[in-house]
Amino acid sequence: MRIGIYGGSFNPPHLGHRRLADYMCENLQLDKCIIMPAFVSPFKVQKNDMAAADHRLQMCRLAFSAPQYEVSSLEISAAETSYTLHTLQKLKLQYPDDELYLIIGSDMLLTFNKWYCWQEILQLCTLCAVSRGNDDPMQELETFVRQHLSAFGAVRIFPFVPLQISSTVLRANIKNKADTSAFLHPDVANYIQKHDLYI
Repeated sequence: MRIGIYGGSFNPPHLGHRRLADYMCENLQLDKCIIMPAFVSPFKVQKNDMAAADHRLQMCRLAFSAPQYEVSSLEISAAETSYTLHTLQKLKLQYPDDELYLIIGSDMLLTFNKWYCWQEILQLCTLCAVSRGNDDPMQELETFVRQHLSAFGAVRIFPFVPLQISSTVLRANIKNKADTSAFLHPDVANYIQKHDLYI
């Protein structure tokens, strides 16, 4: 099988996340895409507006309710800082004969050579970076990959037009009771309201 892994804080998961995942499922011809909410990301400072892990896990299940998606509690259940290497090692034990594709944004790509044990990560998967249209010139990304990453494993870059929303702005809009219907799955919006998240 061809299995994608798409991780992040998902605080909250929004339609931009789903749009990107749908795009990568199609372009990589994935048999399955594992959505992996982090317990604590090593890239983010824990903030007061970080929803509890169990809430983020449940919201991901609502946001990615389609047959091609599997929402995993692997990192949340570990209850420790979520390092990609450890996650991939566990998934490789579970799927020893399958191809793994790690999906990241281009902002993460440009710092990938600073990740924990990044060379080992590239031995376990194909790294798939999604550019953000004109904000990320493909030539710059391709040059970075050629100069820093290509010798260690397979890296692919995909052009993509993202939904113009960030989780930070979205949380502020929720707190201010602004209309978020264009950015949240209705079930996720109802869940946030029911549990008084981000207020």
